[in-house]
Amino acid sequence: MKLIIILPKFVSMKRLAFLLVVAVFWNSCSNEFELTEEWKDIPIVYGLLSMADTAQYIRVEKAYLDPNTSALEQAKIADSIYYQNASLKIIHDQTGDEYNLEMIDGRDDGYFREPGVFAQEPNYLFKIRTSDIDFIGGDLYRLELDRGNENAIVTAETILVDEFALFRPLSGTSLRFEDGLNFTFSWRAIESAAFYDLSLEFNYSEQVPNQPGNPFVNKRVIWKVAENIRTNEFKIQGEEFYQAIASGIEGGLNVPRRIGSISVVIEAGGTSLFDFIQVGSANQGITGSLDLPEFSNLSEGLGVFSSRNEIREDGFSLFDSTRDSLELGRFTRDLNF
Repeated sequence: MKLIIILPKFVSMKRLAFLLVVAVFWNSCSNEFELTEEWKDIPIVYGLLSMADTAQYIRVEKAYLDPNTSALEQAKIADSIYYQNASLKIIHDQTGDEYNLEMIDGRDDGYFREPGVFAQEPNYLFKIRTSDIDFIGGDLYRLELDRGNENAIVTAETILVDEFALFRPLSGTSLRFEDGLNFTFSWRAIESAAFYDLSLEFNYSEQVPNQPGNPFVNKRVIWKVAENIRTNEFKIQGEEFYQAIASGIEGGLNVPRRIGSISVVIEAGGTSLFDFIQVGSANQGITGSLDLPEFSNLSEGLGVFSSRNEIREDGFSLFDSTRDSLELGRFTRDLNF
């Protein structure tokens, strides 16, 4: 029987701190088995520091190689997946300042664990408010986990992803998407970022049928334009914009809609996070297997401690020609704008 610990593939950096699930699968051709290792405590840590968030959350759990107890049974018991006497701190390398994180039940902050193999309650996380920590972009921050019971301290390091800015489009300008032409997005490159994700949010309103006064409700289409961009620029073809809007809104309903504004969101991620995502994606596809390569930047165990940041520009309008194409173009004419 073989124990395989699998770290998931992530498609977005948003809220990754709450998405870590360590799945344990048992593969066996026989009811009789032997494990080559004795019982072993395996720390699992996942956390992304971000100056853009109001609080920092880090998930700390444990996995086992246990010759006597089923891993699937242990996963259902909260005491088996959490350290009872653990403490966690973050150290600012340049200043030596130390910040102690508090263990909380994530449910109290609105973060619930998804149903699955593991115990859902409680959902322990380590937390510190961003206002309580001195964040300086480009500086080194070190995580130190004390599991208690005289275990070795688990450490990891990350360079904090710095603040950056959107260059194009300029704030307050109108966006123009035309068939056969490219539209370029660009932003200030930062050394502390290894990759970027680009998203557009299309805001619109839709009339509620059979309601007094014919009210309109606000809605939104979120278009994940591109992920893992390695430069500070990305071009999209004009028709891609209309195809994305058409795929996000149901057409043919004879429901009046109004065009709203556009928001541009760019997320930046650190080197360790990029490596973690790349390793998690390595065996995907028709030749993939469950036994994924392991990545970890921890001194012991599995997981990743890295950094991210985000910029968001709201309130972009659309050129008249782009509004006309939304109303009459071949991809979106049945959306009733």
